[in-house]
This record gives sequence, structure tokens and C-alpha cells, in this order.
Amino acid sequence: MVVLLRKPHLFNAEELRLAAQRAWHTSFAGGEGSLRCVAQSGEVTLLKAGPHLLNFFYYPNPYIDNPREQIDWLPQVSQRRAWVEHSACIGVNYLNHDVDVQLGYCVLSKLVAEMLDRNCTSGNIAGVVVISSVNFGQLTGAADAGAG
Repeated sequence: MVVLLRKPHLFNAEELRLAAQRAWHTSFAGGEGSLRCVAQSGEVTLLKAGPHLLNFFYYPNPYIDNPREQIDWLPQVSQRRAWVEHSACIGVNYLNHDVDVQLGYCVLSKLVAEMLDRNCTSGNIAGVVVISSVNFGQLTGAADAGAG
């Protein structure tokens, strides 16, 4: 899942920990043997949410070159605006193998919805569907993706 940003922002471990705590209503303080934690070294970030493992990548440029020239594939005005307004992005990857794709997207959506702020223009799932921040929260209700 990709979140489009108005300006570059490297989410720090504390921001991601708090977003995860809001998403799953449980502590992500970590500690030895914890199934819920955030580990960060420079731009490399991993988040463990129960059985789910996520990683983050940061890109201080638009998702593609010249986004203003490539908006015809977006059906909604809000999606086009979000696409044109972004100048950076962050990707969140679901790393578990042999997990239902829908469950993976639910886990990602649950966390990413808590990361959204005024700097975020939208979310892009699997490079296919761009969701403006107006309707992004609807994804989190798709399933209860627990963090264990």
C-alpha cells in the first residue's frame, strides 16, 4: 500500500508505534519476546503486529515521474487532486507469505488509516486503486484484522 504525501516525511518509530496502538487498541511498546513492536534503523522500519509483519519504504519524490501528466486513469476529481498534489510517498508492505490477500490489505488499511494526516493526499493499493483520504477510512471496517 502506498500513501501519497504532500511533502516528504520519514515516519519515526514513535509515530508508527502510536498509529499501531490506535489501530489495535493495545500497547506496541515492544520488549523481549513481544509480538507487537516497531523497530527502526535509519530508513529501515519493521512493525510486528501479532502474527503480521510489515515494512516501510520512504520515497522523497512523487510515486511516478510527472504525475500531473498521468491523471486520466483516475475516475474521481478527489483522486486526481490527491495524485497531482503529492510530492513524496511512503509504502507499507505486508511481508507474511501464505496469508489471504484480503487479510493482508485489512491489516495494512487498519494501520495506514491511523497514519493519515493533513500531509497525506491519498492511499494507493497495489498500484491499481487510488483512494482519497475522504473515503480511505472505509477500508478499515472491511474485516477485523487483529494484532494478536
